[in-house]
Parts: sequence; C-alpha cells; structure tokens
Amino acid sequence: MSEIRITELLSDSERHVAEKEEAHVVVLEKTFGEPADDLWRALTDPGHLARWFGRVEGDLRSGGRYRLADSGMEGEVRTCESPRHLSLTWDDRGEAASELTLVLTEGQDGTTLTLRHTVAENEHWRTFGPAAVGVGWDGALTALALSLRGDERADPSRMARIHETEDGRAFIDESAQAWGRAHVAAGADEGEARTAARRTASFYRGEEQPG
Repeated sequence: MSEIRITELLSDSERHVAEKEEAHVVVLEKTFGEPADDLWRALTDPGHLARWFGRVEGDLRSGGRYRLADSGMEGEVRTCESPRHLSLTWDDRGEAASELTLVLTEGQDGTTLTLRHTVAENEHWRTFGPAAVGVGWDGALTALALSLRGDERADPSRMARIHETEDGRAFIDESAQAWGRAHVAAGADEGEARTAARRTASFYRGEEQPG
C-alpha cells in the first residue's frame, strides 16, 4: 500500500473564524474513526502525546498546570472532563495567554474533535491572520491522525521539519490558503486575507520571521 500524502489529511477538516469581544476564535473540526475514549487518551495521556505532539509535564486535571517540555509553552487546565471537554490557557512564552478548548463529539462515523483557539486582536493577528495558529493546529491534528494510524511521520521531531520536504511545503501552502478562505468567509477583506495567508505560509516555510 502506498504511503498517504499528508496533504490528503487536510481535506476532511472544517475551518471557521469567529469574533469574541476583542478577540478572534479560530475553529478547526476534524473527525477521527476512533471512539471518544481512545481519542481522549491520545489527547491527554503524556505517553500518547509524546508520540505526536511533544513531551508534556504537569497535572492534566481541572485546576492543574502543564508545561510543554520542548517549547516551554505552559498554562492552566481550566476544565478536564473525560472524554468530552478540555479547556486550558495557552501562554506563548511571554505573549498574552490565549484560550484553547477541545470538545469531542462521538457519532456513527467516529468522533469529531472541535478545537477552538481564542487569540487577541493585535498586530500579530493583523499581519498573519487566522493561519498563524491555524496552520500549526492543522499540522498537529494531522500528526494525531498519523499517530493513530501507526505512521512514524507523526513523530514531533519529523513534523518540526515538515518544511524541508516537498509534500510538507505543499501542506503548509494548502493549509494557509484554506485559512485564508475561512477568513474571507468570516467577513475579512479578500486581499488582506490572502496577503496574511501568504505571509504565514512564508513563515512556516522558514522564509519570513514575524516582525
């Protein structure tokens, strides 16, 4: 059997952008074939997380704190209700903490994971738009899907070098373009949204650094 191209794993996701007071909500939905209990374990068990997301330290329970050992990202776990609802703060190394929520909904075809990342209205958003976090979450959920298939490409060290391969660069471009379309659908100016998506793709490809 031929190896699946990671770009193929982008098409079964839905992307939306919403507004929340002086913030923006980046929404990504993806359905997995696994039951909710199995998907929850992959999302919250440190051993599973290390296979596709990275090493996690701390106490993954309501009121606990966590830290991503490789990046230094940290935050507070606000809600942890197995196997349905995980909500936490996302403190990006000195930037204002944002909010991340994961909701699992089990259905006949598997379990739908709805990820909502609420980020501030600031210069970073105006420069890069929803793709700034959206491309990263597309990559993360693709790694999760690969991990559940037993595919070694899910390894975080390989995903961190995704921009070094032709397939990986195509993944970045297609993801950024998809988030650009979601931005326009939410009411953004089409030219500005496309420009922001191109900037984000350049950043993830290692061609442009945020100013």
